[in-house]
Amino acid sequence: MVRIAAEYPGSSYRYNALEEESDLVVNHSIYDALGKTKKNRCTAYRALFTEKFDEKALNIIREATNKSWVPGNDYFKTMIKNEINRPMDPRDKGGDRKSRAYHDSIK
Repeated sequence: MVRIAAEYPGSSYRYNALEEESDLVVNHSIYDALGKTKKNRCTAYRALFTEKFDEKALNIIREATNKSWVPGNDYFKTMIKNEINRPMDPRDKGGDRKSRAYHDSIK
């Protein structure tokens, strides 16, 4: 990992925050809404990165990403589960994962 986003070669941060030009980056409508000019958008975009991210939240996101879980409240998880039809949370360790009793217990 890099210390700051601008150091990562594949990052769009330099384009979105530092006014660098790029033929590879296409503005998203949310980015365009940050300001009327490129300079205003870059200033607003940089402001998004000024707050330190909560370490607990960051760890939850990292773990969920690494293990393909979905972070969020029960309502959000249910919405996602209905869309992709897969488990949202880690399963308890142990048990005979091939047995019918095990599969019935996790439904």
